[in-house]
Amino acid sequence: MKKTGIRLSAAILSAAMAAACVRILPDTVPAGIIAGAAETEAQPLTVKIEADKIVPHGTQITVHTEITGDIPSDAWMAVVPAWVPHTEKDGDQHNGPSVWLRNIEDGVCTLKAPDELGSFEIRAYDGDNANTAKEIACFPIETTYSGNLGVKLRVDNRYVKPKTNLKIYAELSGEIPDDAWISYVPSNVAHTEPDSDRYNGNYKRLKEIEDGGYEIVTPNAEGNYDIRVFDGDYGTAYEVAHLPIYLTESEEPDGMICDLEVGSPVLRGDAVQVKVSVTGTVPNRAWIGIVPANVEHTEDESDKYDLAWKWVNSIENGETTLNANAAPGDYEIRVFDGDGDGAKEIANEPFKVLYSTMRGTVSTDETWVKPYSELTVHLSTSGRFQSNAWVGLVPHDTEHTEEESDKNDVSWKWVGDAADGVITLRTPGTEGLYDVRMYDGDDANMAREVAFCTLTVSSKTKPHTAFEMIEAETAEELSGIRVAEQREDLTVLGYIENGDYAVYQNLDFGSGAKGFRMQASSSAVTASGGTAELHLDSADGKKIGSIDVPLTGETEEDWLVYYPFSGEITETKGIHDLYIVFRNDTDRCVMNLDKFVFSKDVPEKEPVTTTAPVQTTTAPVTTTTVPVTTTTVPATTTVPVTTTVPVTTVSVTTAPEAKVKIGDANEDGSIDLKDVTVLRRYLTGGWNVTVNKVNADVNKDGSIDLKDVVILRRFLAGGWGITLE
Repeated sequence: MKKTGIRLSAAILSAAMAAACVRILPDTVPAGIIAGAAETEAQPLTVKIEADKIVPHGTQITVHTEITGDIPSDAWMAVVPAWVPHTEKDGDQHNGPSVWLRNIEDGVCTLKAPDELGSFEIRAYDGDNANTAKEIACFPIETTYSGNLGVKLRVDNRYVKPKTNLKIYAELSGEIPDDAWISYVPSNVAHTEPDSDRYNGNYKRLKEIEDGGYEIVTPNAEGNYDIRVFDGDYGTAYEVAHLPIYLTESEEPDGMICDLEVGSPVLRGDAVQVKVSVTGTVPNRAWIGIVPANVEHTEDESDKYDLAWKWVNSIENGETTLNANAAPGDYEIRVFDGDGDGAKEIANEPFKVLYSTMRGTVSTDETWVKPYSELTVHLSTSGRFQSNAWVGLVPHDTEHTEEESDKNDVSWKWVGDAADGVITLRTPGTEGLYDVRMYDGDDANMAREVAFCTLTVSSKTKPHTAFEMIEAETAEELSGIRVAEQREDLTVLGYIENGDYAVYQNLDFGSGAKGFRMQASSSAVTASGGTAELHLDSADGKKIGSIDVPLTGETEEDWLVYYPFSGEITETKGIHDLYIVFRNDTDRCVMNLDKFVFSKDVPEKEPVTTTAPVQTTTAPVTTTTVPVTTTTVPATTTVPVTTTVPVTTVSVTTAPEAKVKIGDANEDGSIDLKDVTVLRRYLTGGWNVTVNKVNADVNKDGSIDLKDVVILRRFLAGGWGITLE
């Protein structure tokens, strides 16, 4: 059953007052408030992460965090490969160095970037338990080569004889890593650090080069070689520069020398801009082309697998274009001095073909949404990307690949359809966790995920703390109960009968609740009082407590005076739906409910003292022994209801007679409605009201409570067999 949000006008309610449990009266009668403030419970943990999105591999990442709420001792954060499923178990199995969230000071910490190149994420989890912990934040990053080392290489002559000294000039810029190195490598060796390291000869650390010069002894065998520079001595180090040289015993007075420069980035299918600087004689059949990087560096193999080519002598003004392949990957621009046997590779320049250079973010206004609703998604994008880049809503446990996401999406749109960075997606009818994912294209084997965010699709309300005051009328479901506006500033649950209930979804009891307070009223006009039972997750679910509410008044105006009631509950933890089920054994209404709140501790009841104030006088006094029928109780004593006070004879000092008149709470000498009003205000918080506590304890049970108000009102209404002594 869904919430019934009825707002009843004064005219309608006036006609129904004789039978209704809700009464509307002028604003002059104030509603009570719950006595005592509820304890403040720590809020759920939330984490926001900010860092550079592109970081050099193997370096320290500075991570800025914004953490709110209670931090569990085992909540953690680490760098995890982007392809790893977003569960704590999987994240924990594949994470790099991690940090406990509790150890982060001033919102800043450092994490080591992986040595590998690729897509990663900084993920935060709210615990270290594979079965219960969940991911609460995720920030995507890309690892790249170090990048800021710059090297330009030059030799006096690229044609040199074997076993001779060759002077290499290196112009260095930027930061030079300690393990950056330079060496010669056979040209047919792949341009990776591991392969080049395996076949290099006569290497030297780049920091050891003095005055820009480095002298090597050339290899013994003739052939094509490269002088190569890498920015590190590990598998993912980047080749910063290379320069081809040619070892030959022959004289080469008119040899062709060529330098290449490729613009970047290069997207698939792009026209690759190539700058070509040629000196010497250019043979008629010298050619330039794009060749996959893994192809052997011979003219025969390069010619067989070239993807685009031109004759070198057709190049004008030192620039030309060649069309990049449609498949992303590693390629080279290669130049050969002929197209047959004996032709040599004169130059090569490696480059990457990228699917896109797209970067971006996705976010939603809400992280908890209803099924079959319109979801507003905010996009930000930069770089170049394909026209078929898309954004979609995908089940959270779907593998983070374009193919799987495309196969399982429940709603999607092209990125290009976004207006001012906003699109709308339709949420599914099936409840659960979903991701909004953005891909830079719809090619299953090449497109990659650029960004994502996670949300919950649920017909229930978002989890919220049980330790902040909850207005009763905000129930998500009502059975037999109506919402009524008693005054402009007072809306409650009313018309409550035996067996009716109200449902409050997804209340978060955190680490444990032990107490409950509520504010209710019940007038004898149409009600008989009753009990509010607290059940978890269903109307007949686990009962964690109950609160008895007696009659709080007898007139229509009493419906507007709400009294605090509290009690102990069975300790309750975690997130539950709360069912408040109302009970009594009559056919009359039970009560009206205004608001309620849970507490971490059992509510304490303040003791009520029963001794009247001591009065002094300057009149002469005499000492005598007289019989008395009452006992003077010390001011700090709380008299139990069941206590029988024995009658004794004591010696006292006679003073002017105290104003003891049961029922005269305000000590004005008469018993009337003023005493009822004062006593009621005293019980609802004081409002700077004091009472004669002996006179106010009408039923003489040792405490001042609602029973005294009821007895006093019945006495004033005609007796009801009530006498005040």
